[in-house]
Amino acid sequence: MYCGKRDAERKNNDKYRDIFIQGKYAMLLQNENPDYGEYYCNVTNTHVMGATIWSGQKCFRNTHPNEGDIRDMTYWTAPDTHPGNTLDRNPIKEFHDLHKTSILSYPFHHGMDRWTNNIKWFRYLGKEDDDIFYHELPSDISKAYHTEEIERGTGVVVCGSENEVAKNPVLPNSIFEWHLDGRPKYKSQLEAQNQKKSVWRMIALKSHDQLRQRVAWALSQILVVSEQNINHRGLTEGFLNYYDIFVKHAFGNYRDILKEVSYNPLMGKMLSFLDSKSSLYTRQQTSRTIFPDENFAREIMQLFSIGTVLLHIDGTQKIDATTGSPIHTYTNHNIMSFARAWTGFRMQLQRANIEKGEVVDPMFIDPIKRDIFPKISLDMNFIGDGLPLCNDLPRRHFLKKKSQYRLLGSVSAPEMLHEEASWRLKPETFRLVLDKSYSKLYKVLNDFTESKVPGTNVFLKKDIECYGDECIVNTLKQVEVNGIFYEYIRPSCVHLSFFENSKSIRKRNGYAMCENKSNIIAASACTKVSRKESQKQG
Repeated sequence: MYCGKRDAERKNNDKYRDIFIQGKYAMLLQNENPDYGEYYCNVTNTHVMGATIWSGQKCFRNTHPNEGDIRDMTYWTAPDTHPGNTLDRNPIKEFHDLHKTSILSYPFHHGMDRWTNNIKWFRYLGKEDDDIFYHELPSDISKAYHTEEIERGTGVVVCGSENEVAKNPVLPNSIFEWHLDGRPKYKSQLEAQNQKKSVWRMIALKSHDQLRQRVAWALSQILVVSEQNINHRGLTEGFLNYYDIFVKHAFGNYRDILKEVSYNPLMGKMLSFLDSKSSLYTRQQTSRTIFPDENFAREIMQLFSIGTVLLHIDGTQKIDATTGSPIHTYTNHNIMSFARAWTGFRMQLQRANIEKGEVVDPMFIDPIKRDIFPKISLDMNFIGDGLPLCNDLPRRHFLKKKSQYRLLGSVSAPEMLHEEASWRLKPETFRLVLDKSYSKLYKVLNDFTESKVPGTNVFLKKDIECYGDECIVNTLKQVEVNGIFYEYIRPSCVHLSFFENSKSIRKRNGYAMCENKSNIIAASACTKVSRKESQKQG
């Protein structure tokens, strides 16, 4: 607190604030300073020490002027500076090395003259919770942070999904935030709960695209997630990320909204299909028959799309001529079938640049826990009818016009297809390296890498010829192009779950599979042949 003249200039933050008092209230705090002929707030004044005051709808308590300072204490660690420094002990370093904290607590048994006489050697960098520009840091400190940034690794940065851009303090005019480990944050739980509401309110009321905002609000009232139901009251980014689905697609295709909502982790928690597993998987793991969760399978039809009864084009109900009752759009058999389609969904790992406990990336499908058997559609056919069989794809389909490749970067792990994690660690895992001199596929993909065009997907504009190993393989997963990896996105197709001329095979100490030599992958199970049929074949 300061009274009378504003004799200090410093950036304020929400935790520390310089408060200047004038008028009759200042008279309670001021003492005359004969050296300057001015009035000042004497730290020994009982009216000042520990006093509280309301400022900007918040209550502040008077502390020592250096409370919360961020200072460079390097000078005080030198052998001939701090009186307590010996060959066996360095009291200042002990706070970090021994107590694992960056908070230096001034010992109560030291007189304050030791601090005031030496503070000139402790370079002031800011106040706890200050936001400062990186280039404002002293060069020796910014250089240390810059070294860490460089040593993180080299390679290609691929911004292929939303929420990918992290705060980089090395860039010009980037914000660098001081925060001390172990110090409680100033935000209360109530403030954290209201944070997302404040962000939404400002955007909804102040944005120029009011029609988009109103459509987004209407959509959010249909495809609802509730913070009470998923125990996320204090988190912000996940909910704002979910709401942005409706802002982005307000004037687009409703199917795109349903797809993003279905993969969103908040919806997975809200309607309980997150970590739902196939009956086969639970049977293998527990020897019990447990059916998949049916919640989302029902609600996506009942609340999010077709409703419970068939409608005419004018919105009136269709009536069964025989019974006189409305015709239902789905049955419990449909719900049970579709529930198997919503198995295997799991959370992505959390990013380091978002709130703790938040997950904003779409869920991924774990093929081990997913139901792999055919599923009946609403028209009593099978989901996938109409798509070509994967066996019928043309030879070397990965070199045909409109073939799609996805840029992975310097890591070969696929994003769209499943791969055993252990494969990445095994030296015998083969990755097709395209020939730099003769492969036409190499030229197409390398040109895309060097062009730095935004985006990650490459489409072949025409059929191209194969070269070397490209002519031998039946299909591709990943290819390496000058140290950069691309993943081949195979066209949508279906595999038959059951087929003729099959043969049961088994991994050593593993589950049985069903082999068909015309398939590039094995099926999960073979159909049993009756004894009578077996005798006929014999």
